[in-house]
Amino acid sequence: MALIKCGYCGKEISDKARVCQGCGYPIDSSPAQTPAAKGEGTSSVSGGNILAEMEAERRTEIRPIDLNEKFEYTEKNGNITITKYTGEAKDVVIPGSINNFPVIAIGERAFASSQLTSVVIPDSVISIGESAFRDNQLTGVNISNSVAVIGGWSFMNNQLIDIVIPDSVAVIEDGTFANNRLISVTIPDAVTRIGNGSFYGNQLTYVAIPSSVICIGGDAFDSKVKITRQ
Repeated sequence: MALIKCGYCGKEISDKARVCQGCGYPIDSSPAQTPAAKGEGTSSVSGGNILAEMEAERRTEIRPIDLNEKFEYTEKNGNITITKYTGEAKDVVIPGSINNFPVIAIGERAFASSQLTSVVIPDSVISIGESAFRDNQLTGVNISNSVAVIGGWSFMNNQLIDIVIPDSVAVIEDGTFANNRLISVTIPDAVTRIGNGSFYGNQLTYVAIPSSVICIGGDAFDSKVKITRQ
């Protein structure tokens, strides 16, 4: 195994790596693998010219990483938890993997108060932490069947119009979808408990509750909502 330099950030990495572990740039298209970057066949070119040539290649051939989408994260046992979004983009696509490790969790308040208008959550995610997406401007979100846990207040204070809760979720925690614009919600048969204030402050007029639900918390719905049992 030999070491090469990433053509984007300059970090030394294995020549067998598919992406740079420092910046995430795909190595198969990096100038670090070109003869100029490796110093091959350049004996007649001065060092200064080599650096200038490499910089020109980097600027013209490398697609810059989107600096508007930045994620802080932790890695444990080969799994990634995103802990904070520090970017400026309002429409965010959460990556399914970082450094070839799957993104399985969104941490508490990771995307809170980020002025998001849309977000794509990858199928790799199995857990969404408390208040993860609260206080944004989301009008819709797709939660895949891979998600087993949706933390309390996670989508509170947005502009969601409708929501389909995946069959993989057993508990709708306190305040999860409070203070949105929901006119429709689908609660699956897998749900056993609906927490306090979980749908309070929406525009719902009717909700069908499956027979699997054995506990409905206080103010889970506005008093005007007609609730029927399936």
